[in-house]
Amino acid sequence: MLACQRGQQEAERNPTSTAESVTPAAVEALAREFGPMLRGVWVKETYMAEIARTRSPLQAAAALRGIAALRIDPAARTGDSLRVALNLNNHEAGNLTLYFRPTANAIGLLTNHRDAEKPDDAFELAYEKRLADTTLLLNRYSKSGRQLASERYIRLQRNATAAGTEASAVQRFVHKQLLAGAYAATDSAGRRSQVRLGADGSVRGLGRYRSYQAATDFAETYANNLDYVLLDGSTPRRRRLAYTSTPDTVRLYALRLQGPELQRGRLLYTLVRPRPTVAAGQKAPLP
Repeated sequence: MLACQRGQQEAERNPTSTAESVTPAAVEALAREFGPMLRGVWVKETYMAEIARTRSPLQAAAALRGIAALRIDPAARTGDSLRVALNLNNHEAGNLTLYFRPTANAIGLLTNHRDAEKPDDAFELAYEKRLADTTLLLNRYSKSGRQLASERYIRLQRNATAAGTEASAVQRFVHKQLLAGAYAATDSAGRRSQVRLGADGSVRGLGRYRSYQAATDFAETYANNLDYVLLDGSTPRRRRLAYTSTPDTVRLYALRLQGPELQRGRLLYTLVRPRPTVAAGQKAPLP
């Protein structure tokens, strides 16, 4: 009787427990259904929306609290469990375990993720499919099973085999949305050149520099109060430049440290995206 009661208490404490054992066939069926839907590297949708609205990682940083990004590789599943890599607060690494077990939600799977402040709450990963688009959902439930919240994530890439891609996912998204592209550049002396910034952080045409990294982690407050890029960060010639980004222009500024804060200096480079060419007989697109 005591053993039975202990088992019942454990099942109530652990929402991933099931009253019946899960057969290998049932696990495989769930893996076939959920694997293609969940596979990939995912970034929090609210952060993506804030980047689109503000065009500033500094202003959007608050949206990265909690699970900022996830990497789900179904091929790494062991039995009915899959370890999911997490980017926490865009500052720390973490993980959760996803369980391929039947639940009350036909499009959701329970996890062992917990909130230290409310440890009785349970978390589920689910998906929402609309036409060709799939959204990942992190649903939160009370101990009684009432849904409390749902966080949405957008797939940044399908390939999820490379370890660490969840850590760099936010930065790669910022590169793609705000900085990556081909530009006509003018420096402070009026010299013109062609510059290309890659979403992978590569640089061509910007003097001797070969790489850049946009700052997205603002957890440390010292000298971290402006949007900036780090050029050639792993070399002795590393340099930080402040930047502003609009849909057609990126401006790069000198930076200096004044007390605990960065101060923006003079304009060094103006990068302008070329306007799309219009074929003869076609009308130019509206601005």
